[in-house]
Amino acid sequence: MAVADRIVSTKQENVSSISVFAVAEPNRSTRDLTEENVAFVWFQMLSEILVQMPQLPTARDEMLEEWRQACHIGHDQTNIIKEFCRDYNPKKALYWYTRDTDLYKLLNKALRTENVDNIYKFRFFIVDLHRQLTELFQTSVPINHVLTVYRGQRMTIREVEHLRRNHYGLISMNSFISTSISKKVTEEFLAQSSKEKQEKTVAVLFKMTLRADVARQTDKPFANIRKFSSYPKEEEILLSMGTIFRIDEIEQRSSDFFYFELTMCIGNTDPQVNINRTQTHVYFI
Repeated sequence: MAVADRIVSTKQENVSSISVFAVAEPNRSTRDLTEENVAFVWFQMLSEILVQMPQLPTARDEMLEEWRQACHIGHDQTNIIKEFCRDYNPKKALYWYTRDTDLYKLLNKALRTENVDNIYKFRFFIVDLHRQLTELFQTSVPINHVLTVYRGQRMTIREVEHLRRNHYGLISMNSFISTSISKKVTEEFLAQSSKEKQEKTVAVLFKMTLRADVARQTDKPFANIRKFSSYPKEEEILLSMGTIFRIDEIEQRSSDFFYFELTMCIGNTDPQVNINRTQTHVYFI
């Protein structure tokens, strides 16, 4: 899969899910707000649990079986799966994440749909991916480093309006997010996607401010993965799943182009998000 397809999401299987911690609206019921905000906190807890799970042989087997089952439905990747079984190790997680295989698509689909059963099947790869990204972050990103990156996405008007209603609210990226340090490159990719745009979607450019101090406190690492990518010539900055941002600025620059400025933040500084986790339990059966 080309880097452009990860930095600018256009195909449905590549689009990343965004959870919103909704701000209060005069005409919105308390029940609706509660349901959405509980889902936001739930995914944060789920992501924290997943990356700390032990690596057992059964976890690897479950993921491989899911991958094999997908081959029966779509195109055959038997040889690629054999290569994975033969050559994979935890130090190659980023490499395999950037390979043009169904593994990336299946993982992203599971995270996007927030289906716990499907996400759980990919825990083996999620743990390795997060750990390798964490190691790279700790060794390559200065303690108080601040970095601006860009990401493009095609979204429905309904999705964009939902974000606009929650200006200054919090959003969570519910998958590993690929971004670029180049605004120009991202805009070019986004312009190209507009020529192939899906019906009833608009172009959205996200400008994201990443903070190393926040990443360390929240265990949501980010790093330039060039050295480990299957596309080493690209300057791709990968963010871990569940990274939280505050929506700082929103601009509608044309009828089909929106611009958002986001800042990485600590979700539990918001008293509504900082729930008492000692009273909350998540079980996998």
